[in-house]
Amino acid sequence: MNELSITNDCITSLELAQFSNKEHKHLLEAIRNMEQTWVELGQPKFGLTSYIDKSNRKSIMYNLSKTESLYIASKFSDEVRGKIILRWEELENQKQVAQVPTTFKEALLLAVEQQEKIEQLELETKTLEIELDKSHEWISIKKVAHANSVHWKSLEWKKLKDVSKITGYLPKKIFDANFPAGVNAYHVSAWKIVYPNLKY
Repeated sequence: MNELSITNDCITSLELAQFSNKEHKHLLEAIRNMEQTWVELGQPKFGLTSYIDKSNRKSIMYNLSKTESLYIASKFSDEVRGKIILRWEELENQKQVAQVPTTFKEALLLAVEQQEKIEQLELETKTLEIELDKSHEWISIKKVAHANSVHWKSLEWKKLKDVSKITGYLPKKIFDANFPAGVNAYHVSAWKIVYPNLKY
C-alpha cells in the first residue's frame, strides 16, 4: 500500500484512493454521496480542484482536511481506516517536533505567534457567540432548555433538523466549551413549528 501524502494539513482524494487501493472514480462517487450529509451538519462543501491524469486530461479531485478525510474513511475497512488515523497522528507528531524552537529568540517568536492565534480565536469565538447565541433568530437547545427549565435532552434535535430542511434554514454551529465541534443553533421558525408552546 502506498504511503499517505499529506501537505498543508490536507490530502487529495486521489492520494486517498491510492492509499486505500480504491479506484479514484469510485471514491469520487462515494464522496459526492456523503457531501450532502456533511453540509447538513453545518460544514462547508469539500474543496474541489483539478489535476492532469495519466491520459493527459484535466480531471477533478477533492482537497480534504483531516476531519473530512476521516469522515470519508468511515466508508473504508477497519484496517484502512486505522492506517489513515495512525498516519495522520504520525505526521502531526513530526510537525510538532519540527516546530520545537532551538534558540531563545525562536522560542519568543513562537510564543508571540501562539498568543496572537489564541487571541484571534477568542475574538472570533466571542463574535460568533454574540451573533448566534444572543440572537433571537438562531437558538441552541441548551438556551431553550434553560429558558423553559427543562433538561436539554428532552428536546429532540432530529425533529428540529428535519423541520429546518423544510423551512430552508439549516442549523448553524455555535461555540460550546463542552463540545469541541460546537453545537447547532436552530432558526426560531423551526423551533416554533416543533415546540410552539415553549418560550424563546
